[in-house]
Amino acid sequence: MGRVTGSVFAVLFLCMCTTIPWYLPFGPSPAEAGGKNTLNLDNKSGEDAIVRVFDEESSRRIAEARVPTGRKHGTSVPDGRYYIVVKYIPQPKQDGKASPTYAKGDPFTIRPPAGKRSVVTITLHKVVNGNYSTVPTDEKAFER
Repeated sequence: MGRVTGSVFAVLFLCMCTTIPWYLPFGPSPAEAGGKNTLNLDNKSGEDAIVRVFDEESSRRIAEARVPTGRKHGTSVPDGRYYIVVKYIPQPKQDGKASPTYAKGDPFTIRPPAGKRSVVTITLHKVVNGNYSTVPTDEKAFER
């Protein structure tokens, strides 16, 4: 009878383990592992861009995307407060040289209501007085 009880315990334990979400307690939650929200980057700048998304509080890089001019790219991010740093890569000039430029965006928050997800789009373009402010920055801010 003890043998049967042991088997029942093993089966019960196995069933309990398979119903526990994969992220508890053995790893990050789905939001921490990539997120339930989508950040879309729409590049209308006329130059290819590499966009890095940083957590505002820790300055830790959350995501990175290469977005060719005229293209869109979506990436998954958890809830939080972020800023972007963009490296614009111009087309080479006749002499074959082209120096990248860098821009840092204002902080923004992604925090949908409970049980929901957000889809946020940032359009990359060089417009004076646009609705998402950026300031020139340098390679050091990009390479964090």
